[in-house]
Amino acid sequence: MTREQRAVVPTPAIFGGMPASRYWEMEDARINFGSADTSPADLGRLLLIAFTTVYGNDWFCCPLPSPSGSLGRVVHCSVTDVFGGATVLAHASLEEPEWNLFGLGEDTGGSAMGGGAGDGTGPPPSPWFYRAASLPAGLESPPAESVLLLRDEAANLAWAVEETVGDLAGQPLDRYARWVATAPSRPAPEPGDPPADRYLLATEIPGHWYPLVPRPVDPDAPEQIRLQLAGLVRDANTPARPLGRLLGEQQWLFEEEVPRSGVRVERSRQYTRWHDGSAHAWSARRKVSGTGSGSSGLRYDVLEPPPGRAPAPPGPGEA
Repeated sequence: MTREQRAVVPTPAIFGGMPASRYWEMEDARINFGSADTSPADLGRLLLIAFTTVYGNDWFCCPLPSPSGSLGRVVHCSVTDVFGGATVLAHASLEEPEWNLFGLGEDTGGSAMGGGAGDGTGPPPSPWFYRAASLPAGLESPPAESVLLLRDEAANLAWAVEETVGDLAGQPLDRYARWVATAPSRPAPEPGDPPADRYLLATEIPGHWYPLVPRPVDPDAPEQIRLQLAGLVRDANTPARPLGRLLGEQQWLFEEEVPRSGVRVERSRQYTRWHDGSAHAWSARRKVSGTGSGSSGLRYDVLEPPPGRAPAPPGPGEA
């Protein structure tokens, strides 16, 4: 056990997108916390927005180096102002017992929040801080699998689009290119037959698009919806179920996980060495921003004109 005493000069906390402290100062518009896509139940994002826009300038930083894999705590902290007066700062948990940041949890006998949590009677957070050992910089492969989640306003559906999956050899496979190569072509008319329209019960959906159908979480609460992955009846050359691991491991999503802006989930391979020289390899998943809403082209009761002829204009009352 070691004991260390330091005297440092605190500096205001600075982060991207924070409000400017001066009037008539142009702020950075690349990060706008006021336009975050959130809901009343998304407490994590709401707390982040409240911190950045209201209390962001109330925080200061004091660097306190600690070795990797160490367990430490602050025993005493005092601030000396410009007049020479010293003020002792107590732990934040002494004022708000249920507030904690980067603290360690304690055994609560199987309860996630502990006895009395929520009413101010729970045990205070642990004052100890554990700095876990971190990996050095490693190697990352290009995405071995990529899935795009988007909204289709025209079809009133959400879709999971497999852009890239791994083949049997582990190499990336472009699902769109494979679907184009294996898509059946329209049969040519017999000699002497006049060209005619073709009736379609439903238009063809790309083979790498899979619908996310809304389903109620609880039959007694139909307003709570989650998105469930469903299959489509396709031809023999197109698989009805996803080929990748990302969609095969999870069959449903919360509705708020697929916003109007869309999201892209990627899986890549990671490789690094630990401080003892041992090599470690694993697969990592990452969620990034999508490309907005899209269109699958799904329509019902369609007359498809023959090749080379433009479709007829809509009649009265038709769109």
